[in-house]
Amino acid sequence: MIVFLSPACLQKLSQAQEFFVYGNFNLAPPQFEQIYVIRVPARGCALTCVYALLMTNNEEAYNAMYYFITRYALTEGIMCQTPDCCIVTSRLLLATLLALLIL
Repeated sequence: MIVFLSPACLQKLSQAQEFFVYGNFNLAPPQFEQIYVIRVPARGCALTCVYALLMTNNEEAYNAMYYFITRYALTEGIMCQTPDCCIVTSRLLLATLLALLIL
């Protein structure tokens, strides 16, 4: 797993009341199974806060990614919050939600 994010984007993510996730399997480099993106609403569009390259697309992979993000946030002094509600529209989003609830 490789995760790309900055303290500034992490701050935006921690303040968001909602976020959007997207997993793409066709554009991932050969050694990875998917590119995973987390975006937040910003000024009428969406700001990409996290890019992650994941080796698999299962709940364990999402848990590991969210664990890394929350631990990185703590080292930066940023408190992450879980959104109050989430509309589950896919298996990918369901696995993401389950990973967030575990944290």
